[in-house]
Amino acid sequence: MSGKLMKHEFKSTAKVMSAVYLVTIAVTLLEMIVVSFDILKSGEHIIGSFLIVTSTIFYILSIVGTYMVTCIFLTIRFYKTMYSLQGYLTHTLPVSPVATFHIKLFVSLIWMLLTIIVCILSVFSVLCAAGGSEFIGQLASYTWHDIESAFQFTGFSTGGGISLLILYTIACCLSFLLFVFTSCSIGQLFGQYKIAASVVAGIVLNFLQGIISSLSILPVFFYVDFSGKIEASKTAIQISLCSVLGIFAIIIIAYYITNIIIVRKHINLD
Repeated sequence: MSGKLMKHEFKSTAKVMSAVYLVTIAVTLLEMIVVSFDILKSGEHIIGSFLIVTSTIFYILSIVGTYMVTCIFLTIRFYKTMYSLQGYLTHTLPVSPVATFHIKLFVSLIWMLLTIIVCILSVFSVLCAAGGSEFIGQLASYTWHDIESAFQFTGFSTGGGISLLILYTIACCLSFLLFVFTSCSIGQLFGQYKIAASVVAGIVLNFLQGIISSLSILPVFFYVDFSGKIEASKTAIQISLCSVLGIFAIIIIAYYITNIIIVRKHINLD
């Protein structure tokens, strides 16, 4: 039954997310067409300059909007299908509330990662269109050795650096989703004021998360020269990056445990 529920969750969310991605692709193609005209990029014509500036602003807002719409949609869907009237139907299924929570978290994480990939590919496509063959040639000139050198500056191997980057991206998405889900889970405990309580819970959690996240910079102070210089040590960079992931892990675990406790015993559908 869990497999069927996950399939249904993907199908239900795919309708909105497909539309979001199609709009993003359309805006990307439009921006690629605009920036590919040399007469517009030259800045010799006022109308051309105005058009390219306007289209670029619109494009940037669209990319930001793609990410924001994804976050808002996943938040609303989680709340409606777990804690609103629609939650009655969700919790009548022969699947435990904890399993339902895991499915929604997994599906939401996949959509968040896909949105990031779509946005990155979109920006890359626009840059290629704007730079033309010169940009593509410069990009192709970078060798694997150059990539290895960039990662070696941080003290990590190429494979380790790429793995760390992927892990950091997943941790960011997961911590955000659990932050939102935790806010909703706490807010639904307050009867008639569920939405308001969720907002307040989100503000408080965000404040606490900010305090905890600030702890990740403490290891850097061990490498600070108070005369005004910072030692560019590979060890310092490694410790800093690992401490960030460690803080992420603490936050994710705390949010996850909070959600599991509430979902298992304290769902309020009144």
